[in-house]
Amino acid sequence: MVTGNIVGRELTRDPGLHRSLMGDGVSTVLSGLFGSVPTTTYGENIGVIAVSGIRMLVEAKVDYSRPINLILTAIVLIVGISGAAVKIGDVQLKGMALATVVGMALSLLFHLLERLGLVNVQADI
Repeated sequence: MVTGNIVGRELTRDPGLHRSLMGDGVSTVLSGLFGSVPTTTYGENIGVIAVSGIRMLVEAKVDYSRPINLILTAIVLIVGISGAAVKIGDVQLKGMALATVVGMALSLLFHLLERLGLVNVQADI
């Protein structure tokens, strides 16, 4: 999604996520067969994923006067860059993967709390 936003195309639809992943896999296999390093479409974007994510939030005009939006964004950024890790059995989540799961869980929790009327939705100004 970030790469699609950078190039201004919805790559999950055209050429499609399945074709993009297939192309990435074939490229990596061919590269390995010829003694080169694996080629990935996401590896070179690691440095710009955070900045592009912030750009997406700005372009979407996320309302940061709502405390829930501010808290959610702050927690996801902190978890993503903190090096925190959670291990459950043989599965370990850290970095962006952990931040994604935490963000989804908190979004659901905040949505539920809002629906139940247990939180203030607007900041006191």
